[in-house]
Amino acid sequence: MSTAPPMTPPPIEPVQPGLSQAARIVNTYFAPTKTFEDIRRNASWWVPLLLSSVFAIAFFVTIDKKVGFDQIAQTMMSKSPQFQQSNSSRKQPPLSPLR
Repeated sequence: MSTAPPMTPPPIEPVQPGLSQAARIVNTYFAPTKTFEDIRRNASWWVPLLLSSVFAIAFFVTIDKKVGFDQIAQTMMSKSPQFQQSNSSRKQPPLSPLR
């Protein structure tokens, strides 16, 4: 009779601690493979949400201070064919800013 070799368990890899949120952000550009493996291990969404929110608020505040949303609205309306057609049929001046 033949005897089967004894079953040996697979080698256990040591578990490395996960990356911190700041390390994930930095390593996204410098070590993306390591970062995405860590994200696969533990998906956390609060830091990307917070960063996206801060950048969005900063973007809109900057646009409001530099250009102004009233100017953006007037420019968009002046380029709109629907607004030009409705405005020419009414014979009224375009909307004035609220300031």
